[in-house]
Amino acid sequence: MSKTLLSLAELKSRAVQAIKQYDGCETVSDVTIYEVDDSKAASNWSIGAIGVSPGYASVATRAAVYVENDLGIEFDLLTAL
Repeated sequence: MSKTLLSLAELKSRAVQAIKQYDGCETVSDVTIYEVDDSKAASNWSIGAIGVSPGYASVATRAAVYVENDLGIEFDLLTAL
């Protein structure tokens, strides 16, 4: 099954909105997404950092892992050709 390609901005927006759905992650303000160049990886991107209020980093990090797995099934990062 082919994946939908998203721009970096689109992927970041979807990731932030998905993370905010988890309890304790309502204040997540941003994520950093970086390209992964590994043919064995599930997708060509990963969430590298999360902007969240102090005290919620572990909750947001856990949520980001779930979101990365969920979104990685359906979407790939549109990279320069």
